[in-house]
Amino acid sequence: MAQTPLWALGKTVRDCWSEIRNILNPLIDTPFQGGPSTWSEDIELQINRAGFIEETHFTVAYSAVPDDTATGGIGGVLATVHEITEKVVGQRRITVLRDLGACTAEARTAAEACEISAAMMTPHLKDIPIALLYVVDASGTQAHIAASCGVDEGAEIRPPVIHLDDSGGERSSWPLAVAHRTGQMQVLRDPSSKFVAVPSGPWPAPPQIAAIVPISSHVSRQTAGFLIAGVSSRLQFDEGYRNFLELAVTQIAAAVANVQGYEEERRRAEALAEIDWAKTAFFSNASHEFRTPQ
Repeated sequence: MAQTPLWALGKTVRDCWSEIRNILNPLIDTPFQGGPSTWSEDIELQINRAGFIEETHFTVAYSAVPDDTATGGIGGVLATVHEITEKVVGQRRITVLRDLGACTAEARTAAEACEISAAMMTPHLKDIPIALLYVVDASGTQAHIAASCGVDEGAEIRPPVIHLDDSGGERSSWPLAVAHRTGQMQVLRDPSSKFVAVPSGPWPAPPQIAAIVPISSHVSRQTAGFLIAGVSSRLQFDEGYRNFLELAVTQIAAAVANVQGYEEERRRAEALAEIDWAKTAFFSNASHEFRTPQ
């Protein structure tokens, strides 16, 4: 059951829940005016209850309260409310992780793994309104954009290359250098202060927080790339949100490690084939020399 704050006791819906009264009034008025009870297994409400407009989900039921002394025989409406926000958001995130794990195994290059990952995240903009995926080059000094969702190509917020050694003078770009150096998630608050236009995704307000999460390489203590994820402006960036992003990157990293291992095996096989060809050519030439009269 959802708890009603003490300040709300005795107040009207208009005063207590002004931002959602247009949604609640029909549910309340129907039984109050003699109609049937109303209910919803999952009603999404944008409520200002934690210092910002928050995405919440509830199972609600409204039924009339009989009162013979009242006009029409109904004295009020009983509201039965159960919050299911954590359940709904959790199920969404499980779907994202499942899709990432199921599809990224098809990739054959690191860039392709990022492209597939971005495609899998695109339907889930409520939890990841912006996603930028960068791959570190062979020199380890630059990260190149590989894929994105929720962002137009060529947008300022989506630079094609970011230097990882702080040598590029890109103070207005994403601070990947620290994440690259530490291997730890970095949190950038108010990305709108760095970029002219930050896409808002499905919400009216753009992300107020962005998380930069390193993608581990198949080589120990090396970074293969980065996920830059915009955090929903309608959800708190709590431990559960952090864990979700880290698990998402774990799925992407597994795909990248697989393709990196595949690429190494391919290069090794090609090198061995070249050696075998060189040996064959050498002995063939030598045999020809022995057989040829002088």
